[in-house]
Amino acid sequence: MLAPFDDEDRALFGRELQAALSDSQERLEALLREWAVTSAALGDPLNREVLLGEADEADFIEVHRPE
Repeated sequence: MLAPFDDEDRALFGRELQAALSDSQERLEALLREWAVTSAALGDPLNREVLLGEADEADFIEVHRPE
């Protein structure tokens, strides 16, 4: 699950996980769900470019309303 993240994000996950373990089960489940969703989004190369701001204007085109 942590493969798409850099070292800084992995360290953040560790800190958040440690805090959630001393909190409620609901908080732990929510944390794991949130990181899993983010991981899935970043695992797709196109999503990753857009979400991390790596895409530039040349990557986009104007779309016209269908007639």
